[in-house]
Parts: sequence; C-alpha cells; structure tokens
Amino acid sequence: SGVITAQKMQILGFDFDTPATKYLLVLSIVVLLSLLAKNMVRSNIGRCWMAVRDMDVAAEVIGIRLMHTKLLAFAMGASFGGVAGGMFAAIQGFISPESFVLVESVMVLSMVVLGGMGNIWGVIVGALLLSFVPELLRHTVDPLQRSLFGRLIVDGGNTLTKTKNKHVTNTTTKMGAKRGGDLHT
Repeated sequence: SGVITAQKMQILGFDFDTPATKYLLVLSIVVLLSLLAKNMVRSNIGRCWMAVRDMDVAAEVIGIRLMHTKLLAFAMGASFGGVAGGMFAAIQGFISPESFVLVESVMVLSMVVLGGMGNIWGVIVGALLLSFVPELLRHTVDPLQRSLFGRLIVDGGNTLTKTKNKHVTNTTTKMGAKRGGDLHT
C-alpha cells in the first residue's frame, strides 16, 4: 500500500517522544539549515547561483561553469528536501502517498512566492503567515459563522425580517396619518 512506518526518534541516546521535544528538534534543525542556506547565498557559490538565475548566458561568458553550478543547486535543494522529508516521516510516524496531494504543493509554492523567491527569511515569514492565519481564522471566524447560522435556524429568519417589517410599518403609518385616517383601528 506504500505505507512506511518510521522508527522512534532517538539522537545520541536522547528520545524525542513528546511533542515539545519534537518541536524543539525540528526548530533547531530549521534554524541551522536556514543559517547554512543564508551563508551559502552570501558565498561564491551563492553568487554563481544568482548569476546563473539572472542570466545564464552572461554567467557562462564570465567563466561560471553552468552545468556544475546547476547540478550543485539541484543537489543542495534535494538535500534540504531530504532532511525535511526525514523530519516529516519521523514526526508523523508513517509515510503514505496520500500525505502529498496537489494542495500541499500549491501551499508550499504560495509560501515561497508570498515571501519572495530570493529571500530566505521572507520565505519563512510567508510560511508562517500561510500556516497560522488559517488557524487563527478557523478559531475566530468559524464560531461566528456557526453562531449566525444557528441563530438563523432558531429564529426562522425573523431576525432579518424584523427590521424590514418595522420599516414597512412606519412608512404605512406615516402615509395613513397624512390622509387623515388611522390604519391601526
């Protein structure tokens, strides 16, 4: 069925079995890899990557080996992806093909685009925004929506029609008073 069960997380004899310890482990790995990526972007390799990204023909003219640079960028991306996949498997405890649907790919791409493709910290901010804002809205907007929906069901729609009928009653009362007659006898 494609399901792989992961072993318990243990590093140097220390068990990562509670959610808090798993969170701290993942957070420390993410910080280390972010710092590594930031330093790589500032190095000669990073400058070569930026030159190839901006204009590969000009980069080749100034002496940057295109094939070597592109393969190195691919290898670094694959290694970051491998570490992320390993952390995902260790945290979830299993891997199945249903864990990786199109919505997840679109979400990751949206995080990168929202944060800015050339900015590491911007991508982190984009990921935080697209991860936490839906959770905040779920806990604020969803109860409000359920409350309004419940009120409409219980009142039978009278909440919306009370203001409309009040306006109609005031209008007819004013019209009847102008004619000299009383409509409410």
